[in-house]
Amino acid sequence: MYTDAREEPSRRAFSFSVLALHKRGLRQERWDAASSRAREELLRPCPYLGFDHDRIGVHCLSREAYGIAERSFRRAIWLNPYKPGFHLHLAHALFRQKRHEEALGVLDELREKWPDFVRERELREAILQTWNAGKGERDAGEGSGRP
Repeated sequence: MYTDAREEPSRRAFSFSVLALHKRGLRQERWDAASSRAREELLRPCPYLGFDHDRIGVHCLSREAYGIAERSFRRAIWLNPYKPGFHLHLAHALFRQKRHEEALGVLDELREKWPDFVRERELREAILQTWNAGKGERDAGEGSGRP
């Protein structure tokens, strides 16, 4: 029904892409971290970005690489400030590094933006319990005469 120049449009597009592939060869473009980072910075803030950084951070938390996890969560929040889970994960990473005041600061920001976020309250209680228990041990150790 269609001849060469007047082929069905979908078949014509396919033949052009096959022709381009044949000329170019089976070469795949390499992933470039700098171009990926530049693309993210141009698109931010966006509710669709940051999930890959969050996944890396969660994995690093499970492997006790808290510094790397913190950097991943901060990047995820910078790219997508609309996701409360990213803030919660950052607070958790700070808590695991025993940086309780910073973790509580992140949770305060989380509470301001999402007041009904239940998991924030649970983590806040755990941080306060741990922090207060640590203060009690330090206070008891000061009065015991130990060096």
